[in-house]
Amino acid sequence: MGLWGLQHKDSIKTMDSRAPVPKKSSMTDGLDPFSGLPEASGWRATPRAGSLMVAIGVVGLAAVLAHLLRGIVPAPSLTLLFLVAVLVVSVSTGFWTGIASSLLAFLVYNFFFVEPLHTFRVAELEDVLALAVLLAAGATTGFLAGRMREEADGAKARARMLGQLAGFTAELAVERAPAAIIAVIMRHLAQVDGGSAVHLTVDGEHLGIDQAIPPDTPLDWPELQAAERAFRRGTKESRTAPGWAGSTYTFLALDHGMGIIGYRPGAMSQRLEGLAEPLRKTILQQGQVALERVRFAEDVAEAKAKAEREALRAALLSSFSHDLKTPLATILGGVTSLRQLGDALGPEARADLLLAIEEEAERLSRYVGNLLHMTRLKAGLDLRLDWIDAGDVAHGAVMRARHSFPGHAIAFHAPASGTLIHADAVLLEQALFNLIDNALKFSPATSETTVSVQAEASGVRITVSDDGPGIPESELQHIFEPFFRGAQTNASGTGLGLTIARGILQALGGTIEAESPRASGSGTAMHILLPLTGSPAS
Repeated sequence: MGLWGLQHKDSIKTMDSRAPVPKKSSMTDGLDPFSGLPEASGWRATPRAGSLMVAIGVVGLAAVLAHLLRGIVPAPSLTLLFLVAVLVVSVSTGFWTGIASSLLAFLVYNFFFVEPLHTFRVAELEDVLALAVLLAAGATTGFLAGRMREEADGAKARARMLGQLAGFTAELAVERAPAAIIAVIMRHLAQVDGGSAVHLTVDGEHLGIDQAIPPDTPLDWPELQAAERAFRRGTKESRTAPGWAGSTYTFLALDHGMGIIGYRPGAMSQRLEGLAEPLRKTILQQGQVALERVRFAEDVAEAKAKAEREALRAALLSSFSHDLKTPLATILGGVTSLRQLGDALGPEARADLLLAIEEEAERLSRYVGNLLHMTRLKAGLDLRLDWIDAGDVAHGAVMRARHSFPGHAIAFHAPASGTLIHADAVLLEQALFNLIDNALKFSPATSETTVSVQAEASGVRITVSDDGPGIPESELQHIFEPFFRGAQTNASGTGLGLTIARGILQALGGTIEAESPRASGSGTAMHILLPLTGSPAS
């Protein structure tokens, strides 16, 4: 039974969940390559009533002028008036009307100006020759003028067709979403000759109209069957010839499951099909290329994001492995001293060693917990989001830094409330600690590093600032790159701290910016902005 099953054609409806339907297009909406062309252009086009009336009027005017000039100019010269009339009609209306005007001029001249008058008989041989010359000259003039008009019309249509293609290409170049590209394709298909266009997609088991121009364009049962054949075969399903039963639409299956596009030519295409059809074909081809470009761009972005996640995962694991060495060395040294010296150590010395072992064991426990947490990085950062107080998390990072760098002064400022965000507390603390650690490493021991938390309308801002020498302008844009170390620094480290911090903050939906020198003229400030998303009640 196919995609349609036993459903009647009236059950086909527009799906509201997809892209909005464009406004109705008309011949005056946008650039129409065939607007302004005469309606009687082309070898196969029959003379229209309006064109014939023009021919009658112009030939009649020539007859009136010839009657007024009769007796003033030689009789053979009167035929030139009728030749001019034929030329005017041919240039203004086209080939066949020009031929018709030449026949009309022949009859009028014979009836009113050739003896015997008011009959179609010819008495003199020279008049026969004059009439023959008039008919031949009129037909030749009409033929040449009509063909020139057709060539001019064709050149004008081709120029406007190129203009529409240029506009179509320009619109495609700025679109990045498949739905927007499809809307552009449909709009230009409909603008080619005032026809209609539809886009169909599969919703569940049924093929339905996603967009249509005009918006309420119906599809009859033959069109629906043709669309289903195009969808199942993944090919083009051409419309039937005029006068034959079948689909009046041509349907084309888009690549990668993006649906079916169908178009029905307008009335103009019957006389300008030689230009309209190639234009529609080019629009569809370029549209397919644009959709493929978007798909490739998405694949590249996905591959790049995956590579960045893998690099961040490796950097995080490397950073934690490096941080494990210090507490392990302290614990090992303390245990070795207690075991080798034993009672030789005084109670105070043993208490200090035990306290150091306890603190470093707790620190090691936190590192191991974080390391186990990082094992969730199988496909990048596996976030465990919850409502947390950014001030509390920042305070935890400050306390951890004070313990790791007891000789440095770290100031902390945070409001009592208003800093709730939806984030991963463990990852955020790790990112902040990395920033504080970096600031302390590159600052004099006598200087003060400041961590401040501030609630803003767009989110929570956390700033880590120091009074160090600052970062050269040439290096400022590279400090977040993996393993980057300044040319003038002697501080220890792997060059991963800022990279890890940026990766974590990006995963949390936040941003980080470096400012150096600060407003005070020295030092560096790292500005973090974490967005507000919803509320705890939601």
